[in-house]
Amino acid sequence: MERRATQPLNLEEAKARLREAASRNDMVSWVWLSPHKGIVIAFILGLTVGTSSTARNMLTTGVVSLLTRSRR
Repeated sequence: MERRATQPLNLEEAKARLREAASRNDMVSWVWLSPHKGIVIAFILGLTVGTSSTARNMLTTGVVSLLTRSRR
């Protein structure tokens, strides 16, 4: 969606640009567009969390806090 820099956006154009940017930056769409990179990153993160006790403790603490917060 192209526009001139001197021209302000109207409400409909701003909504369209926001929706386009949100759909483009979604994590699921990024993994869908580059599955090999997603697999490599997931493997590296899993290896890091699996071998580091500090990272594992931080991850479990974060997940537990998110789960207990979502029940309320």
